[in-house]
Amino acid sequence: MRPRFATGSGLPPRYVDSIDHARGGGGVIRLTGGTQGEVLQPFASPEDLMNQLRALAQQRVPFGVGEMIVWHGVPDSLRFPFLLIGFTNKGQKWSVHEINPGAQPPWEIAELTQILGSSDAS
Repeated sequence: MRPRFATGSGLPPRYVDSIDHARGGGGVIRLTGGTQGEVLQPFASPEDLMNQLRALAQQRVPFGVGEMIVWHGVPDSLRFPFLLIGFTNKGQKWSVHEINPGAQPPWEIAELTQILGSSDAS
């Protein structure tokens, strides 16, 4: 199956905007977008962070392009499919792409609701 993508403008779906690390291995995952406003989701350790990121990916919550630096150096056994959101035109337009291990572009155009599945697009 080819990976899919969707584009939109205005208010984006809820997505992982940033990951802030604190001393001791913990920190906060910042979710923004959608109608829920900003949500701060704490994590206690690097393992807890990976578990929460995996859960968010399974819920089909997109990750901001800048936050994908987190994946560099992650062992293949911890990699999993996720959604990536990127912005253009000073944040007024956005696109969501499926990223699947082993899947190759070109991406297939789809509706956002198809890509997000049962996750809350608002």
